[in-house]
Amino acid sequence: MKGVSSATVPSLAGLRALLGHAILLGSWILGTSVVSTSIIVAWLRGAYVTTSLLVLAATHHLVVSTRPWPAFVRAIQSLNLRAYYRRAALYLPKSLPREKTMFCYAPHGVVSCGFNVNGVWAREFEQVDIMWYVSTAFFVLPVISQVVGWKGNLNSASAKSLEKRMRTGGNVGIIPGGFEEATICARGEDRVYLRGRKGFVKFALRYGYSLCPVFTFGESECYWTFPYGVNWRLWLNRFKIPGCAFFGNPVAPLLPRRGTDLLTFVGEPVALPTIAKPSTADVDRWHAVYVDALRHLFDANKVKAGCDDRDLVVL
Repeated sequence: MKGVSSATVPSLAGLRALLGHAILLGSWILGTSVVSTSIIVAWLRGAYVTTSLLVLAATHHLVVSTRPWPAFVRAIQSLNLRAYYRRAALYLPKSLPREKTMFCYAPHGVVSCGFNVNGVWAREFEQVDIMWYVSTAFFVLPVISQVVGWKGNLNSASAKSLEKRMRTGGNVGIIPGGFEEATICARGEDRVYLRGRKGFVKFALRYGYSLCPVFTFGESECYWTFPYGVNWRLWLNRFKIPGCAFFGNPVAPLLPRRGTDLLTFVGEPVALPTIAKPSTADVDRWHAVYVDALRHLFDANKVKAGCDDRDLVVL
C-alpha cells in the first residue's frame, strides 16, 4: 500500500487549501441558510420583486440541469485541499479496481472530510470510472447543487440511482453510515454505524460487486461535537434530520480544525458472489465479512496513523 500525498506545507499552500474548503463548505451554507434567509427578509420587508428574483435564482437548477465544468474541478484540485491539515494522505492498494467495486468510506464524520478530500476531489480516483453518491439534499438546495453539477460524477444516494449505476458495472463510492454515523461522531473515538446498515451489502450481492473498505483516521478529530442525547438525535435521523451539533476552526467554526491529520486507507476489495435474490442469511453473512475486513484495515494501519491506543467501535 502506498501513500500518494502528504502535507508538510508552507503557509501559502495552507491558505490556498483554506480557500478551497471555504468554497465547498460555503456553497453548502449559502444554500441552506443565506439564500433562504434573504428570501424571508425580502418578503417580510415587502420587496416582492427582489423576493421573486431570489426564489427564481434559488430554484432554477430544479428546471435547468447543471453541466459538468472541468475547469472548476481543476481549480478546486489545484488548491490542494490536503494542505489544510497538519498531515493528510491517501493510501492506495497496488492497483485500483476498474469495475464492479463499491468503495465504502468510513466514518462519515461531521462533513465527511475524508470522503471529499481523499475521495470525491482526489485526482488519484480519476484513473478509474467512479460515481460518488451523496445526500439527495445537495441536488435540491441552491448553490451547493451547482457545485455538485459542476463536479459531474456525483449522484443522489437513493436506491434507484445506485441500482441504475450498478446495472452498468461502474464503480461507486458511498458512505454506508450516513447521517447516523455523523450523529454518533465523537472526538477521541473511532465509531462506525454499521449494525443496522445492510442495504449496501444486498445491492453488492445482487449485482456481483466487491466491497472495498476505506477508513479515514482523523475524521473524528476535525470537529468538536455535542456528545449528549445520542438516542434522541438518532431518532431525528429517521426523518432525514441531521442530529449533530459541532464546532471546528475557532476562527471559522464551520471549517474543520486545522491541527488534525486526515489519513485515508483504501483496503483490498472483498469479492462477493452474485446472488440475484439474496436472502437475509446471505446478507448477514457477507455483512459480517465486510465488517471484519474494515476492522482488519483499521487495526493494520492504526499504528501508522498514530492511533495505536484505539479500537474501532461498531454500532
